[in-house]
Amino acid sequence: MTIHIGFNDFSGIPIADFIGSLSSKLRHLDLAWAGFAGSIPQLGNLSNLQHLDLGYNDLLSVGNLLHWLSHLSSLSLTSSIYPWLFNVSSNLVELGLSSNELDGGIPKFFGNMCCLNELSLSSNKLSGQLFEFIQNLSCGCAKNSLESLYLDDDAVTGPIPELGGILSLKRLYLGGNSLNGTINQSLGRMYKLEELSLFRNSLTGVISEDFFSNTSNLKVLHLDHNSFTLKFRHDWIPPFQLEYIYLSSCKMGRHFPKWLQTQTQIVSLEISNVEISDTTPDWFWDLSRNKLSFLNLSNNQIKGKLPDLSLSFDTYGPGIDISSNHFEGPIPPLPLNASLLNLSKNKFSGSISFLCSIGGHKLTHLDLSNNLLSGRLPDCWLLFDRLGILDLENNNFSGKIPDSMGSLPNIQILSLHNNSLTGELPSTLQNC
Repeated sequence: MTIHIGFNDFSGIPIADFIGSLSSKLRHLDLAWAGFAGSIPQLGNLSNLQHLDLGYNDLLSVGNLLHWLSHLSSLSLTSSIYPWLFNVSSNLVELGLSSNELDGGIPKFFGNMCCLNELSLSSNKLSGQLFEFIQNLSCGCAKNSLESLYLDDDAVTGPIPELGGILSLKRLYLGGNSLNGTINQSLGRMYKLEELSLFRNSLTGVISEDFFSNTSNLKVLHLDHNSFTLKFRHDWIPPFQLEYIYLSSCKMGRHFPKWLQTQTQIVSLEISNVEISDTTPDWFWDLSRNKLSFLNLSNNQIKGKLPDLSLSFDTYGPGIDISSNHFEGPIPPLPLNASLLNLSKNKFSGSISFLCSIGGHKLTHLDLSNNLLSGRLPDCWLLFDRLGILDLENNNFSGKIPDSMGSLPNIQILSLHNNSLTGELPSTLQNC
């Protein structure tokens, strides 16, 4: 039996006492994000309960859970739980403590939770050296069962230590901390690893293809916003098929990395600010004909013309950001189903009459600013009923502002300055 009443707003009332008198067949109870406050009632009669989620409420007391928590296999709370968590049975399989105000060092007892499969400590204020925490995990029985460790967006410091003692890990998230030093080569020997996230730290050093030699299961790679240099052989064929690739702010060299051509499962690709100064090879746009739904090439020095992309990005509401490059020429046909198009700060020229053929019912963000675009603004803005941001500033548009531009129902930002527009403002702009 399962009960889900989370994601409601019960306006700070306590959790009703009768919850504890529900059927003993209840196995899964989810009251998260429901606006409850006060003490947790007696739940000891729920003898078969295995999964309990009380997260994101304002619960004042959890002490009365102690004597019956031992049979739970999954627990998610967002209160100050350290005083009693030490006494919880090692039967816990999943422990979710993300998005709290938890601070200080990470307790040692996590390493002694022998059945622990997933530990989520993300988005807290946890501090201390990563080495100490990993050492505790490696020395305890959790090293044999732990598959998912989420420690991103905390305040953990120090270099990445040896992780060879936790070979069971499939998902490792350490991004958004204050880690420094070079990447530890033991990460590349974790053959079960599927997701690796090290974004937004102060990590440095050169990463070569040797690092990835045993990572055939890798699907998610977050190395962005560090100071890595990626040096791969031109003919390197990776052992993995990545779905999510985030390498922004890594140094990749002036040419498009040819190994990307081997990746046929990419959903999201972010390689902004990676020092590419090449033209886009034909094979690169073939990537968008598979599963690609988000592409970010911004802040490079990529030059040349865009090909016809109208039949590319065959996914729901794809996003394309190629801003701050050296693309030139007329803007070609773009995907009909795009949700975000940022082509700003390039050298595109010609008119934008092509927009009327896009339709734009999914488009929420359109930025064509700081180009060499000209001609009259098209009068088909009624097609763009979801558009929230429209930026056409710093171009050479002329003529009147079309009436339909003032009828955008969801517009939040409309910027047309520094063009050559004339005439009266359309009365429809009062609706903005």
